[in-house]
Amino acid sequence: IVLERATDRRYADYLSEKLWQPLGCSEAEVGLDRRQGTARTFATLFARAQDWLRIGELIRCNGLQGDRQLVPADWIRRMEVPRNADGDYGYHIWLKAHRTRSVRGIPAAQHFMASEDFVDPDTVYLEGMHGQTVCISRRHELVALRIGRKPRHAHWDSSHLFNTLLREVSGEPAR
Repeated sequence: IVLERATDRRYADYLSEKLWQPLGCSEAEVGLDRRQGTARTFATLFARAQDWLRIGELIRCNGLQGDRQLVPADWIRRMEVPRNADGDYGYHIWLKAHRTRSVRGIPAAQHFMASEDFVDPDTVYLEGMHGQTVCISRRHELVALRIGRKPRHAHWDSSHLFNTLLREVSGEPAR
């Protein structure tokens, strides 16, 4: 609401012009809080897998796309400053693997649990409502995307896949 009032534009139009189109992304859909309602800017952006990888790469490169600074590097750094008591969440980005039974009051059955911390302690990630995850490691120059719905059981290990990739690119033995 604040952004729409400040720019006198709909959120989706502003997002498209300032971020989505410059990144070369396909059409996406912003979720609304109700039919004909207000954009849910904290969540619910439906986009293609390739476009989520572009977002991950933009974060990995500190807001730089090619030679163009689409998002200020300082903003990307501020996103990654812990904003909660557990130190695992910044501005719309996760900073640590979920190793506890509850995340921000959400029971383990509704989010991914991790068996171990990320191999790269500076890994950050975006997590979708149904388990879509964009993991980002600047140190290893790696962005990985997990798509598809979360498995029905709560024992899915959210750190295993990315750690396997990180170990492979760093030459560490797989577990």
